[in-house]
Amino acid sequence: MSNVNRFNVRELKNKFDFAETEENYFFKPRHVQHLEFKEPYRTETYGMGLITGGSIILKVDLQEYHVTAPSLICMGPNVIRQWIPTHEPLETSSFFLTDDFLLPMLSDVKFFNQFPFFQKNGVHYCPIMELEKIQLEIIFKKIEDIENNNYSYKKELLKSYAIALLYEISEIYSNYSNQAIQKISKSDLLVHNFKDLLFKYFHKERSVKFYAMKLFLHPKYFSQTIKDSTGKTASDWICEITILEAKVLLQNPDLTINEIAEQLHFPDASTFGKYFKKHTTKSPSYYRKSIVKKS
Repeated sequence: MSNVNRFNVRELKNKFDFAETEENYFFKPRHVQHLEFKEPYRTETYGMGLITGGSIILKVDLQEYHVTAPSLICMGPNVIRQWIPTHEPLETSSFFLTDDFLLPMLSDVKFFNQFPFFQKNGVHYCPIMELEKIQLEIIFKKIEDIENNNYSYKKELLKSYAIALLYEISEIYSNYSNQAIQKISKSDLLVHNFKDLLFKYFHKERSVKFYAMKLFLHPKYFSQTIKDSTGKTASDWICEITILEAKVLLQNPDLTINEIAEQLHFPDASTFGKYFKKHTTKSPSYYRKSIVKKS
């Protein structure tokens, strides 16, 4: 999926009106979000955000979070995200970095894989205590100080504090996840496993029966359990992730409609177009034109 459109560090900085300097990281001190992103998108970065004020609705792949302060938001390059504003502007401090940023300090190319909050179907939003917020603000403030001054070992210091921030956040997420696991039901676990399978197979498989068989369940029982647990049918979820991926692909002008249909394993562009219009009321080409007008 190398053709999937993603915002790189330079493009992220442009969105926030920051000067283009380094290419493999972007530190954004306290900032009020003014809906810089209106459509679902991916980035090429791992992002860690400390929410200090306001609220927002955040959609990450198939999850929806009602974000309030104080809290953490962490997302990796593979997740699709979309921000929906509320009446309270979101106030955040954020650190975005690529794999290359921590090299050669860390030679492990799979370093980020150890943090589940960066992965698809992970928990990307975490409410925090006031004391945890204060501890994280100290690290963010030190990173801001390093960014704004001419330290002899500026990059090395930034990398060290980035790693410290990652492990501090990991500890908070771990405690939060352990509490959540104790409350999870069998049906919640089924939904989680279903979504894991969706992310793995939705490009090729859109049959409810396929996912039921993967989970060793009768399709009727599987569908009813998903509906009872989430309010949506399994078919709804399959459709939602397919349309979400299609919207991201359509934002890439280098991809033709035919190529997108092929990537999503539709038999042809016409079938893809009918599917997209049925579930969005817009044709793929009309959606693409409307995105160009907004940007």
